[in-house]
Amino acid sequence: MISKRMFIKPPQPRHRLLGIILLTMLITVCAATADDGYQQITGPCHLAFPKDHGPHPAYRTEWWYYTGNLTDADGHRFGFQLTFFRSALKPPANRGKWPNPASDWRTDQIYLAHAALTDIDDGRHLQAEQTARAALALAGAEQSDATTTIHLNTWQAVIKPNGHHLMADTMNFSFDLNLTPVKPPVTHGDKGYSRKGRSPEQSSCYYSFTRLDATGHLTVSDKRYTVQGTAWMDHEFSSAPLAPGIAGWDWFSIQLDDQREIMLYLM
Repeated sequence: MISKRMFIKPPQPRHRLLGIILLTMLITVCAATADDGYQQITGPCHLAFPKDHGPHPAYRTEWWYYTGNLTDADGHRFGFQLTFFRSALKPPANRGKWPNPASDWRTDQIYLAHAALTDIDDGRHLQAEQTARAALALAGAEQSDATTTIHLNTWQAVIKPNGHHLMADTMNFSFDLNLTPVKPPVTHGDKGYSRKGRSPEQSSCYYSFTRLDATGHLTVSDKRYTVQGTAWMDHEFSSAPLAPGIAGWDWFSIQLDDQREIMLYLM
């Protein structure tokens, strides 16, 4: 399975809207200072589950990132991707200062989502994107008991102790997938503390589900397929500006037949 972080690539015409928004987010992060009021990461994250599957609104940026490979009973091959991004509009110290009465329209979080489907055998790549404020139930990430739900309009990822459920429907394709972890989550770096630069705060909290069994259905051009395969999930959050001269990173992962996985990224 191979994937590349789409938000660091130069925006192409069909990705223009989301590309502009994500580029703006990246520029904002790069221009930020380490003491701008957002919570900082400077050492081991000590991630605990299921709590840390949920949102971390005190940090500037966060994403839940799913990719996978699927086949139907006839061997028809597909690749899929579903990602939810959360971006804080203001640091915790500046929240709660609006005059009363409070409004349901007000929020300090914005959510972006990107879904893609590659029909490998027919040579088609389809993608769609959405953006919404975390107000009026348009988007958000919530936890109830041991369940985390990340949603934007009708798209959603639901994380439960026994599996993940993904749903996305667009004008050209849709998928409804159940993902069952084969292995527990893996924390990267030092207990989830993943360095992205020389200074301690140039880092993120980062973990992955490196192998999930996938089953479900997808629809392309009004044709429905029953599929199965494997998937990968990343969850990462940070407030850090990137180091000077760093524009982003390329990311690569592979799932081997002997049940090992390899992941690397190049800043």
